[in-house]
Amino acid sequence: MLKPFDSVTREISSEQAVTVSKVIVVVEGLKSACVKLQATLTTPAAKELLDVLLQEMHRRFGDCAMNSTLARATFLDPRFKKLGFVSDAAFAKAKDKAIADVAKAISIAESTSAQQVYKAPYCYYYYYYY
Repeated sequence: MLKPFDSVTREISSEQAVTVSKVIVVVEGLKSACVKLQATLTTPAAKELLDVLLQEMHRRFGDCAMNSTLARATFLDPRFKKLGFVSDAAFAKAKDKAIADVAKAISIAESTSAQQVYKAPYCYYYYYYY
């Protein structure tokens, strides 16, 4: 029953630097594994343990796919893109947010470059007037 948690722990522990883009993928994978496992359990103790694990995961992570930072990181990671999202709504939100951020950055860059006035070096004025 704890094998999915062991696999995730080993995966994350083996990396030199764990990226935030893996959070959604790992959490959704654990939730999915627990739900599939739930149908196969027969003993009340095992069912109760799995229920507690699912409740704690929900309490700690909630709907992490709707967290803008996690969603943006997952969306921008070429390993995951749309595959990192279970919900189409979460993917669309992350995509729209990324597009809006890029558009804003371009707009700021264009307005900044349009406002800059060419300033000649001091030596130019010296030679021009003297």
